[in-house]
Amino acid sequence: MELFSFLGVIIGFGALLLGNVLEGGQLSLILNPVALLIVMGGTLGSVMVHTPTKVFLKSLTSLPRVFFPPNLKTTHVLKVFFLMSRSYKKEGALVVSKYESKFTDPFIKKALKMLGDGSSVSLMKDILNLDISLEERNNQLHSDFYKSLGGYSPTIGLVGAILGLINVMSNLGNPELLGHGLAVAFTATLYGVAFANLIFIPIAEKLAILSETEAMFRDMIVTGVVSIREGESQSITESRMNSFLDERLSSGWK
Repeated sequence: MELFSFLGVIIGFGALLLGNVLEGGQLSLILNPVALLIVMGGTLGSVMVHTPTKVFLKSLTSLPRVFFPPNLKTTHVLKVFFLMSRSYKKEGALVVSKYESKFTDPFIKKALKMLGDGSSVSLMKDILNLDISLEERNNQLHSDFYKSLGGYSPTIGLVGAILGLINVMSNLGNPELLGHGLAVAFTATLYGVAFANLIFIPIAEKLAILSETEAMFRDMIVTGVVSIREGESQSITESRMNSFLDERLSSGWK
């Protein structure tokens, strides 16, 4: 579980609500279901128009990754790879099959399958790097989905504000209705900007970071199987793979 993501949402909205109270405002004044309907409905509708159905649905299912990112089990991967490297030097490619069962990650299993089959280094790099690239593109689509939500939300908020002002202007002779129109106008703008900057855009950026993290992890796997395939010593394989975890070289993604 990514505790910081939960805290970020709580702190962000908590600061807004607390600030409103400290300024003498009332929470009931900024809770407007009509404004919420306009902003959320309009934003969602806009994104549905330009997003393919499969991308839309996949992007929604990617949301839990922000709060529950995948456990890459880096320590376990390195331990098994180092053992496999030593065994490979002694027993050859046939020994790889007994290590495949130690992993559930499809990418790792595919990499080990190619290593066990004796695939050439160039072929392994081509296929595995292509898989990494395609996965990054898919993840980018999910990130772009939430970035689009963050882009449309403030604009739809302004549309809601205009609708509220239209109602105000049409009811100038009825003072009792002026307050409702103004409330919709201002809260719609508030919702649009708040949701964009506290939810949608941060989610998009977090998904992009997770994508880079997983790509780096898979690069480490490719480096490991290539090193083993080329017959390098266990110490060299360890050195190459550990470079991805070196605090001086990496971004602390493990």
